[in-house]
Amino acid sequence: MLKFVSSLTNEKDPQNTTISKFDIIFEGECKYELITMIIRLISNVVHLNKEAQDFILKENYLYLVLGFTYLDEKNPMMKETTIVLIRYLTESNII
Repeated sequence: MLKFVSSLTNEKDPQNTTISKFDIIFEGECKYELITMIIRLISNVVHLNKEAQDFILKENYLYLVLGFTYLDEKNPMMKETTIVLIRYLTESNII
């Protein structure tokens, strides 16, 4: 799910290079909260779940998660939600 959203936000529309495919598919204010809700969902799944944490870390999805740590004016909670997800991913995987 995270890989799909990441690919949509990074791909640009061939006709208009300033608009991502994510903006075309989802219109209105809900598109800004959708990514945050998906990150919250993944956070709830991986919290105190060693198998889910190991899966995300072994499949190198942590790099996708780190890609959502930027500050977005239209979606200010995304960065904080992503930081919580990173904390949950690494809580029982301390080296």
